[in-house]
Amino acid sequence: MKKIITLSFLMFFYCLTTSKIYAQSTYKTAAGLELEFGKGNILAGPTLKSFFTNHQALQVDILLGSNYFSLGAFYQYHLFLKKESPLKFYLGAGPEVFVGVRNNSGFLLRPMAGFDYKVTKLPVSITFDIRPSLLLNGQSDFEISRFNVGARYAFR
Repeated sequence: MKKIITLSFLMFFYCLTTSKIYAQSTYKTAAGLELEFGKGNILAGPTLKSFFTNHQALQVDILLGSNYFSLGAFYQYHLFLKKESPLKFYLGAGPEVFVGVRNNSGFLLRPMAGFDYKVTKLPVSITFDIRPSLLLNGQSDFEISRFNVGARYAFR
């Protein structure tokens, strides 16, 4: 698993450094559902992404799981690798607060790297990212194997 993740990051950064950046965002705001999975709980909930420039976006997630609730806000920087391509690559990071049922709560820092694909003939955006978590509530812990997949209705 570590080899796959390392290879994915290397391929991603190779694409970033060898390609030209073109175009602008194919949508302004999108709202939908997101699923987070990997080691630990599976979480699902609503998500909202809004671009405030052609390359910069803010994403807010509210995720619910078994005995778990989280609220996160993430800054993302999107890169377009081909002219008029519906596929974007993004890097981002942000804080997330979580509350568990058994007095389990805390604060996470979440870096992310992923893909955003806007379906050309439909107002639908599909995303996939790796979103490690760094726990900062007295006991620090780092979990790399967390992934998110989302589908959103894209508003112009």
